[in-house]
Amino acid sequence: MRNKEEEKISILIVDDNKEVCMATSSMLDDVTDFEIIGTTSNGNDLGNFLTKQQPDIILMDVSMQPMDGAEATRFVLKNYPSIQVIAFSVHRNKNYIEKMKSAGAKDYILKSAPLKAIIGSIRRISRKKAA
Repeated sequence: MRNKEEEKISILIVDDNKEVCMATSSMLDDVTDFEIIGTTSNGNDLGNFLTKQQPDIILMDVSMQPMDGAEATRFVLKNYPSIQVIAFSVHRNKNYIEKMKSAGAKDYILKSAPLKAIIGSIRRISRKKAA
């Protein structure tokens, strides 16, 4: 039988806005089956982080520089195919959604979504991974 620590869903938050990273991390850190293993501010930092540790789920900002969310998602899935990516964005535009989905994001959640929806997406995508 697995212990409680092993059952946690490990999450990495990738967002170029430090306040968003901190707020999202703080909100999700209170969820008992989640473990926030870190935050990074861009695709380059993401690559460095993943050489040391791989999460179950990445909450990926869509609009970042120098590597946008779609490019970073493609990088992750090419090099770390067991990681699941959820697009996490302020953009409601269909083009952004389609771009992230075609890059391999498993879901697209607005940053303004209720916490319950964000938690639900993470749990749902994590279960798909385990299946």
